Amino acid sequence: INAKLVQYFYDDSGKKRLRHSVRQPYNMEKGVYKYGDFENSISFYMNDSITLKNEFRYSHEFKRFSKIQSSAQWDDSGYSFKIDHTIIHENLQPKNSYLMASFDANLGKYYNLFARVNYNIEEHFTNMWEFGVKVLRKCWDYSLVYKEVITPKLTSAGSDSVSEKGFYIMFNLYPIGSIEYEHTLEEIR
Repeated sequence: INAKLVQYFYDDSGKKRLRHSVRQPYNMEKGVYKYGDFENSISFYMNDSITLKNEFRYSHEFKRFSKIQSSAQWDDSGYSFKIDHTIIHENLQPKNSYLMASFDANLGKYYNLFARVNYNIEEHFTNMWEFGVKVLRKCWDYSLVYKEVITPKLTSAGSDSVSEKGFYIMFNLYPIGSIEYEHTLEEIR
């Protein structure tokens, strides 16, 4: 069972300025902790271009925040830039902290360039980055993406990392779904 409340606040001109939502799941299954994570989300729309957002999940079972995410997003004239800071501390896993940035640019009506990077603050390394182009059609689109995912690895000689580099071709058919092809190369540094 989920209890959810969403509030919207508008200014005198009718523009949405604030969105607030809370959600509390209740599990009725045996053997599962009865209260799911409490979720809270607040979005502040400063103007037509800038949005600030904060959301968190609180674990009743572990008596701590399981996720806290703050973001700032700028959208203007077909360009978008977003930066997120996320702290995740789920179940019995160690705490992780990430800084993510993304950039999108619409080039005309049918083309979109994008780039994303993800930095692991706890481990002090960039663990993912990608860039690509998306081509939009009436009821389908396709994306060409180059992506690298880096995973740290402890060895007897010290620390090492495994890098997966690859080109992706993704097709998305709106009424049906998506198809993805991946060609990756794994390299130990």
